[in-house]
Amino acid sequence: MADWHPIMALVEDAPGFWRMVAQYGRCYGTIRLLKRGGELGYRADGIVLPGAEAELLGYFSSLRAAAAAIHRHELSQTGVGGAPNRPRHPSKPV
Repeated sequence: MADWHPIMALVEDAPGFWRMVAQYGRCYGTIRLLKRGGELGYRADGIVLPGAEAELLGYFSSLRAAAAAIHRHELSQTGVGGAPNRPRHPSKPV
């Protein structure tokens, strides 16, 4: 699926405010359009748990980059930590 980009997961609730929505409706990040000193930018916040406080991921010059950052953050939170092909607890045999 080479044509898909995380920007396609955006839902615009109000002008300048987007939510990143997963396939089953869970919101996993927000993007807000900001204006500072005559320049426009985007603030990206990741949400790990529903109802939890959002985590600032950074400020970006494009909506596309902000969406990609939130999506990368979401993917990093879903996997099992550790090196591949190694047990999670080295002291315990597998």
